[in-house]
Amino acid sequence: MDSGCNETMPERSFKERRCFAQRKRDVEDILDKYNDKIPCVIERYNNEKRLPRLDRSKFLVSDYLSFGDLLRTIRRRLELHPDQAFFLLVNQRVMPPLSKTMSEIYSTDKDEDGYLYMVYASQEVFGASHIDCSNNCISRIAAERSELELLFSDEAK
Repeated sequence: MDSGCNETMPERSFKERRCFAQRKRDVEDILDKYNDKIPCVIERYNNEKRLPRLDRSKFLVSDYLSFGDLLRTIRRRLELHPDQAFFLLVNQRVMPPLSKTMSEIYSTDKDEDGYLYMVYASQEVFGASHIDCSNNCISRIAAERSELELLFSDEAK
């Protein structure tokens, strides 16, 4: 029996809370119902202490959405100050180009269970205490005030 199926411990990652077979079934059901959405899991990086946790970890993201739009949306959900640096990493290792669409990222980086996994963290986690916002593309994007359409489906709750 896979002890990773216990969903009662909130500090554990999504993969630790749900067994592989259940995650795979979930993705199959999602893709059958929403073929234009990308099933994503977005969690706070393990060692992150400054940034708040999102209200949930599973999201359905429009496949045409750019990574930059997703980044802005997550910043807004976290209610971050425009000067606060923030990183969103795919598979805990790479930050894709901001112009890349979620369908492009999904096709190359999805997990074997079918989810696209991302973690977010502040610059302090990576050893920097200050990033010059005038030269930081993430902070410049965060400073934009344009309103986006609703990007996440409530079906993923």
